[in-house]
Amino acid sequence: MVDLPGVRARAALAVSALLVVAVLIACASFGCGPQVHKTLALRRVQTIRLPGVEGRIDPLAVDLRDRRLFVAALENNTLEVVDLNTGKPSIAMSTD
Repeated sequence: MVDLPGVRARAALAVSALLVVAVLIACASFGCGPQVHKTLALRRVQTIRLPGVEGRIDPLAVDLRDRRLFVAALENNTLEVVDLNTGKPSIAMSTD
């Protein structure tokens, strides 16, 4: 391998410049700064009571098409299915 003087330094500079350009393109495409946090942050839109669910709930999944929320009630060993249109639980399935 031939190591010409300054070749590695120029290569490192080129990689750094490419990284800066990639970040600038990403900022231009997706937005950077505080306004992103305002639009992408999670916010509470409603509170849904889960009667009979005690202890920890952890994994959540959402079905946007059918507007359902799946909640794993770990202490109860159940999977709770919530209808987001009505804001009420619709099904509780045992995982035992």
